[in-house]
Amino acid sequence: MSQPPPRKKPTLQAVPPPRRQKIAQPNLFDQLPETVHEAEWKGMPQFFKEDQKSKFSVKIHFQNEAAIKEFAERLGIPVTSQTRSAWFPKIEIKTIRDKRYIDEAEAAAEQEEDFE
Repeated sequence: MSQPPPRKKPTLQAVPPPRRQKIAQPNLFDQLPETVHEAEWKGMPQFFKEDQKSKFSVKIHFQNEAAIKEFAERLGIPVTSQTRSAWFPKIEIKTIRDKRYIDEAEAAAEQEEDFE
């Protein structure tokens, strides 16, 4: 009885992807005479926000908790093993989570509620 011939292993060949034709698409925003926000903001004053990043930062390593405590006492700022950053001198971090924009009608209604 003869053995069947050995099977050939399939070879993998890299096949380049089919070429796609580039289709020129117009920019939708170029077709509009004026976007909504531009119309709403006409005549509004410019707003500039000052850079509030630190000018310099240092990474400091401590050997133990006592060193952290001494460092915090000398600087006069709270530092614990959980502290990841601190400002020196200490600055007030403003939060805006509790603020929102309202229109004039809402503001008038809130003022009336305050007087009641």
